[in-house]
Amino acid sequence: MERLQLNKSKIEPSVTAMLSCFPRGNSKRWQCRIRRYTGEWVDYSTKETDLEKAKQIAEERYRDIKYRQETGKIDVTRRFGDVARVVRRELQKESKEKGIRKYKDYLIVIDRHLIPLLGKFNAFIYEKCTAFASLIESRTIS
Repeated sequence: MERLQLNKSKIEPSVTAMLSCFPRGNSKRWQCRIRRYTGEWVDYSTKETDLEKAKQIAEERYRDIKYRQETGKIDVTRRFGDVARVVRRELQKESKEKGIRKYKDYLIVIDRHLIPLLGKFNAFIYEKCTAFASLIESRTIS
C-alpha cells in the first residue's frame, strides 16, 4: 500500500516525520497515522474523501496530540492503562506535596490491581469487571 506524505512546504518539518495519510482499504476515505512520543503509531480516520481536507484534519489532530503531550494530559485515551498512569502520576505528586496517606494506598491499588488487570482494555466490559472483583476478593482473603 502506497503511503502519501503531507505537503512539506505548508507545515513544519517535524510534522511530516510524525504523520502520514493513506487510503483506507475498500473505501474512498483517508486514514492518517500519527506517531506518539512513545514511538507508537496510532491510526485515525479522517472521514474525508478529499486528500487535501484529510491532510488538514490530520495536521489538526497531530497538533492536538502534541499539545496534550507537552502539557502532560492524556494524548490518546484508548486504553485504561494510559488513563490510570496519568492519574497515578497526579496522585503521586499530590501525595508528596500534601503527605496524605490514603493517596499512597490508591497508588498501591493502581499498581497492583488496576493496571495489571485492566490496563490493556479499550473499554470496560462486564465480564472483565466481574473478573476484577473476584481477583480483589481472592487477594484480600489470602
